[in-house]
Amino acid sequence: FSFFQKRKANVVVLETGLGGRLDATNVVTSPELCVITSIGLEHTRILGDTIELIAKEKAGIMKPGVPVLVGPDVPHSVMRQCAIEKQTEGYYTCNDILGDEVE
Repeated sequence: FSFFQKRKANVVVLETGLGGRLDATNVVTSPELCVITSIGLEHTRILGDTIELIAKEKAGIMKPGVPVLVGPDVPHSVMRQCAIEKQTEGYYTCNDILGDEVE
């Protein structure tokens, strides 16, 4: 983070490693936006062995009062519930932002 501070960066996009509640990027406690692009069966030993369990872990990057943008390939019912529990500022899909022409 000192690199970005030295460069006087106005905006920083941080990509998570594993993603989720144990990710190192969680040191940023009040980002402008949290983004979860997709959920797949990856890192199953650590994150869980179903899409739903992995989604709950990935939702660990959501922060209270911060909007969350999610891609089309996520279990929306699970992610919406996590957003409610985390008290995010809003839950947005790509269709919400770009319209219905997004596949």
